[in-house]
Amino acid sequence: MWPAFADRPFTPPASESSRINGGRLATPVTSDAQTPNDTPASRSRRSILPSARAGDSKQLNRTLHLRDESVASGKSRTPITGTGLFGGMAFAISYASSEPEKAEVARHIHRNGGIILDNGFEELFELPSMDERASTPKRILTADGRNPGLMLKAKFADLGFVALIADRHSRKAKYMQALALGLPTLSGRWVMDCLKAMSSDDRADAKLLPWSRYLLPAGESAYLNGAVRSRMLVPYSTLEVTLAGTIANRPLLLDSDGVVIVASKRNKAIWDKRKAYAFLTLALGAGTVKRVSDLQEAKAYVASSLENGEESPWRWIYVDGSVADAHAVVFEESTPVTAGKKRKRTNEVVKKEKVDRKAMSAVGAEGRVRVVNDEFVVQSLILGALVE
Repeated sequence: MWPAFADRPFTPPASESSRINGGRLATPVTSDAQTPNDTPASRSRRSILPSARAGDSKQLNRTLHLRDESVASGKSRTPITGTGLFGGMAFAISYASSEPEKAEVARHIHRNGGIILDNGFEELFELPSMDERASTPKRILTADGRNPGLMLKAKFADLGFVALIADRHSRKAKYMQALALGLPTLSGRWVMDCLKAMSSDDRADAKLLPWSRYLLPAGESAYLNGAVRSRMLVPYSTLEVTLAGTIANRPLLLDSDGVVIVASKRNKAIWDKRKAYAFLTLALGAGTVKRVSDLQEAKAYVASSLENGEESPWRWIYVDGSVADAHAVVFEESTPVTAGKKRKRTNEVVKKEKVDRKAMSAVGAEGRVRVVNDEFVVQSLILGALVE
């Protein structure tokens, strides 16, 4: 075929661009497409992300860390319990001042895998009903003789280290809960120092600092003439401890006794306030806690046992307000008067007995039942023993 085309001139075909410019339809060629000037910022950020060189590793980690913070800062976030420096741990936070510092500590704990207990330690437990009628509470004990009044929720059964983070000792509900449960009350400095000690290059091997030096005191003790009482907790490893073990080994000041707590059933606001103290009685080891509407109903609980000559299963009547006033209502004529001058004289002595207006507790019913108020509970928690 070559001889037939040997003398014919060769005309090169039109270029791809000339065909497009000439109006013929064609698919644009990627290599010829021009990059627009309004490239999205996200695309440009991806293109200039620094490489992970040894000298730039800290800067890269810091950049990625800030991006993670913006994602995790939403209110609907789900706590991560298995990873991070505080993974598998839970913390309640109670600051007397410095809300910015409190928010910073909470953010660091959550970012590093810890659970924040916004409503306090009672979130961890299945709380029994306190409104069911029961005139003779049963002293329910486990096989080892301990009171099972506080039962952990199933989802927290494997929780490890649990503590309160605070800026100072206080009488706030969360602080009192920590004292009742035997949990460490730690300065927020512990959280910050743990993070500071954690190397950014070997986060997987990071460990928490020992917490004993950060332990805050129990509070000001009236029994010790206003002195601030230190706490005595045996240090333990944050990696080996379990919440279940900590709760099981806490001191039980009430030793499974029955407690009647007086709180109106008609006023929800009053009960919401009293619930925090009701939880404290369970944490202190009460066998049964029952709520009654008024002092007359509390008196009926006590009298029902005394009339039958039994030892009252209800050893504590917990009131909000004056112990003296409550004592006068509950124990006036609580012991039936029978014939005989000696019995009458004994009853008259009981009626004439006065209770100090500032008293935190008062004994009645032949020394078997005690009326107490909030201050008695707080001071007992601070002292680590029942205030006599």
